[in-house]
Amino acid sequence: MQYKLSGLMAVGALVLALSGCMTFNHIIDHYSSENTQTGKVTTAEGDFKIMDNASEGRMMVTFSGMGTVYKGTPPLPWARDAAIAWMHETGRSETCEFTEGYLFQAPQYEFLYACQTAEPRGGE
Repeated sequence: MQYKLSGLMAVGALVLALSGCMTFNHIIDHYSSENTQTGKVTTAEGDFKIMDNASEGRMMVTFSGMGTVYKGTPPLPWARDAAIAWMHETGRSETCEFTEGYLFQAPQYEFLYACQTAEPRGGE
């Protein structure tokens, strides 16, 4: 019995360790390049930090500063409002549309989006 319990604990520890690595790897893979723009937006719900990789059409949203300590993980609608505010602030609200938004790992949300490209004008 004790052997089975220690085996289960080892498997559980491995799963937890790997989940942290996957999160770190995801952020390195998608948000560590010169294509990533970072900034802050303020909404009625608070101040949010944004990491936006426009070349991949993805952004990470979380409370900025001590917001998470005081308020915890923001609800999805709050994070979505922050993502929308960022699109307005960066001038892309008319050409980009969110395709997916989900809790990536508390307290961070990830939003995927697609933007229309300008069509070439005839004769130019």
